[in-house]
Amino acid sequence: MYPPMQVDDSDLPPPPPLATHINLIQAPTTCHAAFVLAHSPRTSTQRFTPTTYQRASSLQTDDDVRFDRYIDGAKNPDEASPLDLAVKWSVRTMRQVSLFSYYGNTFVSARMISWTVQITLIHAALLASLFAFTPELFAFSYRDPSGTGTGRCDDIVDGIETTVYAAVANVIVCLPTSHAAMFQLYTTQRKKSYFHTICELLVMMEIVFLGCKLVLDVYLLIVRHFYRDCLNQLPTSLKAKVFVLLALDVYVYVACWYQITLFNRMRDVALGQRNMLPTNHLFEFSDPDWWKLWQISPSRRRSLREIKRGLYESAATGDEAALDQFLHQAISLDGADFHRSWYSQNRLFGRHVATSVRNPLHVAVIKGRTNVVEKLLAAGFDANALDKIQTPSLMDLSQWYQTIFNVLVFLRSTNFSEASGASAHRYGPSAFWCQTLLTPLHVAMMHNESAIVGLLLAAHADPNQVAASNQRKCLVPPLFHADCAVCLRLLMDAGANLLHIPGNGFFMTAYEVVVRSGNFNLADAMVEWGADIALTPMHAAAADGDWKTVATFLEAGIDPNILGENSTGRFHRTPLHWAAMRGQARVVEVLVTAPECNVNAVDLLGMTPLSWACVFNHDVVVELLLRANADVTVVDTRGRGVVLLVAGFESHAQRPREAVLRLLRAYGGNIHARHDITGESALHVALKRGHVEMAKLLVQMGLDVTAVDAKGVRAIDCATSSEMQYAVKKAAGQRDVMISYCHSHRSFALKVRQSLEDHHITTWIDQLDPTGIGGGSEWREEIARGIQSASVVLAVLSEDYPQSQWCMKELAFAKLHNVPVVGITCGNVVVGDELEVYLWTRQAVDFRPSILSTAKAGNHVTFEFDNNQYHVHIRQLLDGLRDEIEERRVVSAALKHQALELHVQHSHDGSRRSGSSSVVSVAASDAYVFLCHGDCHVSFAKALQNQLQAVGIRCKLDQPKPNRQMLAKDHVLDPNCIAVLLVLSDVSTKR
Repeated sequence: MYPPMQVDDSDLPPPPPLATHINLIQAPTTCHAAFVLAHSPRTSTQRFTPTTYQRASSLQTDDDVRFDRYIDGAKNPDEASPLDLAVKWSVRTMRQVSLFSYYGNTFVSARMISWTVQITLIHAALLASLFAFTPELFAFSYRDPSGTGTGRCDDIVDGIETTVYAAVANVIVCLPTSHAAMFQLYTTQRKKSYFHTICELLVMMEIVFLGCKLVLDVYLLIVRHFYRDCLNQLPTSLKAKVFVLLALDVYVYVACWYQITLFNRMRDVALGQRNMLPTNHLFEFSDPDWWKLWQISPSRRRSLREIKRGLYESAATGDEAALDQFLHQAISLDGADFHRSWYSQNRLFGRHVATSVRNPLHVAVIKGRTNVVEKLLAAGFDANALDKIQTPSLMDLSQWYQTIFNVLVFLRSTNFSEASGASAHRYGPSAFWCQTLLTPLHVAMMHNESAIVGLLLAAHADPNQVAASNQRKCLVPPLFHADCAVCLRLLMDAGANLLHIPGNGFFMTAYEVVVRSGNFNLADAMVEWGADIALTPMHAAAADGDWKTVATFLEAGIDPNILGENSTGRFHRTPLHWAAMRGQARVVEVLVTAPECNVNAVDLLGMTPLSWACVFNHDVVVELLLRANADVTVVDTRGRGVVLLVAGFESHAQRPREAVLRLLRAYGGNIHARHDITGESALHVALKRGHVEMAKLLVQMGLDVTAVDAKGVRAIDCATSSEMQYAVKKAAGQRDVMISYCHSHRSFALKVRQSLEDHHITTWIDQLDPTGIGGGSEWREEIARGIQSASVVLAVLSEDYPQSQWCMKELAFAKLHNVPVVGITCGNVVVGDELEVYLWTRQAVDFRPSILSTAKAGNHVTFEFDNNQYHVHIRQLLDGLRDEIEERRVVSAALKHQALELHVQHSHDGSRRSGSSSVVSVAASDAYVFLCHGDCHVSFAKALQNQLQAVGIRCKLDQPKPNRQMLAKDHVLDPNCIAVLLVLSDVSTKR
């Protein structure tokens, strides 16, 4: 057995937070050999023995000694010395007396009890001292500075008396530390207890009381000149007692504030351990029709409340069965359009009044119930319905409690629950006078639910709908809540306005909001979509399509190429850029008619208005800009031309990009343009990004699927899947396999063709029947094109195949053009010498075991198959075909590369002619000479082969193999064989 290997991971960084919950999966460390050894076949089934713990240093520290002593005592309690036992039991007794076992393992409770005991004892001492020292102070008086008379010196301790009044509240708020059920802050049902409310009320009252006491004491000290008359009269002993009492009063005053912070921390711990979120109350159902007492009968109101509660709660929990049941009840009560009257009519009344209708669609989005959202949308729920999520309750003391802690600066830092739940007000301000109504799309963007965002947009959710609110910062579209690149892409594909400026005092775009929040990755993604900062009102009007305002600015003499308000902006964009991005055709036409307008203005990314119009697929704007002489050859800072920019986006059936591409080509654009750096064509870009429809459109417009980039990678090889490669090849007219067959076995050939197509291998099969055609030119040319464009010819070998002159001509043509031929047998075919020469492989796939029976009707044969056996044969055929297709691809690429090198060589050495150029051409291609020696004079044949290869002529020797005759025929018929040399002698001619 291999010994366990020790791996030093001390220098490794700690695992990221998202990976700490999967550390049970063993992964390689810095010593990869140890990982491979532990997971080798020999040791993978053996039990792993962990390494023995060893100290880093041989010198023992005091901590090591104590650790060893503790471990020895724990393992061998009977061997402990009497002294150790005495110390152990004394410590245990002390901890039992101090209730350490009960409160020691708590975050706040032990400290809360300690401070409560201190405060209570000091309060008791202060109260006793007041009764003892007040009569002595009463004997002294002072003159009132206000001139109203004199006062007694016992007024000095009046503040101490008021401090003692807080003692009762301090004891009550400490009762939850007793762990008694009646004093718990939350019930077993995770509901807030009544005692929790009492404690919050007491804490708020104590905060107000302590604040008022501080203000009153400071005021009295100031107006009474700090009791200097009294202090001057008091004896030294009594004066010392007064100072002690005042010091204790200040200490206990500060201790009361600290106890308040301890209670808040204890409240936070209880809230977290019971999984209580600050926003939980927002998603509890409340009757939205409570105010319609005079409009709805009691029975209908009761039915509405139960159905609405059921819909809301089942949507929140994801109970689809219950949801279906309540949907059926709702339809029975108010018809199939019940949701329109129940949930789609909510709005802001008088700009300051709004209610919540408890829309189940909103709560399903918040809880991430994708299936529920899909079901509700299918039922007809409005994807643009507004609802109020943030619903404060005046009766909930927690709101006021949190508000007080946020107002007081010295308590705000202790309010951890509020700090950690900073998103609690994401649905709008929580103040009762603030009203914010959101759409489901707003909520989905807040929660980064990309799947739900896609469902809502598919259900015609408006990506530019602004929330309804009486707060200016909340009057924004869903894009302002973006925090996810996937959600951003979905919104932009749906036509979201990234240049929207809310106005009304809020002059920022969504890009500026994201940058200020520190999400720079999302900001970079927005830049790719043309994000910008708020520039000028003219820019905003251009983006909104307000051509009248733009015309007004132009008539007033405003420069149409203005870049910003007293600045050049962040990306140096003109109003024409913004209008082109948004597809505002009228604004574009107004701007380009201005003589000073620069149609080819370039922004910081090297993009012109034409570039952005092409990116966003605004064909009308593209045509307007092209008519205004926009430059179609512009290249951005990344080396991408306009066509390559278009290829980076998919062409959907709803918004095809064909019109933009055809406009670019019609106005002189090069559809075959390459990337300045990588040499990629538009087809490379489309296939790399998985845009199937765009790739098909490009090949239909003439782009070559075999075109290579600067690294020699073909465009078709950039396809991200075999399905995509198949679709593009089919659109380009390129076929992997040409099927040659007798028309009597047409049904078998079509079945094989369908099986190959199902496995993403493109095929070509002639659909014409040669009977009656007589080998017409049209038919011959079609067959020839099919063979030349294919990588493999698949011959369906039937009984009558060798007798068909057309089938044999097809094989001969394939042999002539070096296209391999693979055979499959479906009948009792006799493979003669001629057919054997044509077949590329000797081992044909035999389908006969899968054929159960055949039937002949006229000239056509029908088959009945064993499907399981048939699929086995298909898998065997696929393996062979894919190998041949890949080999053909490699050979074709090599031939193209050699042809390119040969062309370059000839261009640089044009003076060389005749013999030397012939040798170069032979050496630079696949041409060769076949030398047949018949096993005679082998040494002579090898010497001749070496001499020919020395001058650059490839030479292949005859080999002593069982199928020598067939191989010789293959070489003779091979188009690359330019000559056959025979070694003739008396010995060889006799063989």
